[in-house]
Amino acid sequence: MVHKSIRTGSIIIFGKNTHESTPKTLEKVLLVLKENLDLVCEIIVVDDGSDPYLQLPGLLNLKTEISIIRHPVNLGIGDCLLTGCKGAKYQSILFLPGHNFFSLLAISNAVRNLGVSEVALGYRLNSEVRPAYKRFSSLLLRQGLRLLVGMSITDPHGLHIYPRDFVLKNLPENARHSLHIHLLTSLKRTNLKITQFPAPISGDFVEPNKPSLSKFLTYVKSAVQVTRVLVEKR
Repeated sequence: MVHKSIRTGSIIIFGKNTHESTPKTLEKVLLVLKENLDLVCEIIVVDDGSDPYLQLPGLLNLKTEISIIRHPVNLGIGDCLLTGCKGAKYQSILFLPGHNFFSLLAISNAVRNLGVSEVALGYRLNSEVRPAYKRFSSLLLRQGLRLLVGMSITDPHGLHIYPRDFVLKNLPENARHSLHIHLLTSLKRTNLKITQFPAPISGDFVEPNKPSLSKFLTYVKSAVQVTRVLVEKR
């Protein structure tokens, strides 16, 4: 009888005020884990300053190890990854947004790479389902990152798998949306092998066609930060 070798990995799910969507994301992850019996996995949910705190009734009593780490205030996506990595037991890290953005197929493809690929980047196949302003901002960021990193990366800010120690070494605090710049540019100084996989957006993910004022200001702030980091990295 041929036995599969056991692989290990940590899945970090993050979000702010994602009280309805994070349980849906978790349900997808748990469904996928049932098909990956060779994977020993923990799930870390980073609640990034939600008000009220995110609760996961019924999901914390399952066989899969699930824990919640809470930020008292919103610290941003970069610090969510750092917090999760500091609390993670395993070296292979899958970083997953908790707002039900990615489809079951995307999560399945990602989990297949967990504990196998050194670095794995998921690329979105159906970005046309997003509002025009989101597609345009994503296009600018993709092109900027490709020029900066000098790698043929299909979608540099989709689903990501990185080694835990690599993240802790190369991602500064308060990186927020510039985390991809820090990590992808740092890859140029390593011999880590990059795998890319399809990660379609979820069909039941809904976002407004027009951004609210707060969302718009957040995008402007993120764009300024990303531009500043791009200039510094050059």
